[in-house]
Amino acid sequence: CTKCSKTFSRARDLQRHIRSVHTGHKMNKCEICGCSFTRMDSLLRHQRNKTCNNINARS
Repeated sequence: CTKCSKTFSRARDLQRHIRSVHTGHKMNKCEICGCSFTRMDSLLRHQRNKTCNNINARS
């Protein structure tokens, strides 16, 4: 990465890194609590691990 000197063996990993770390765009929004995430896997982990504030309220 030219911005932080991290290295990646695959170009797609570098692209994902740039999108998720350096652009600041959070395009994946939790429909339950409204939290936003730069990566879909982070959103899914948030929901799966019940770290969403409103999941417990809905159960």
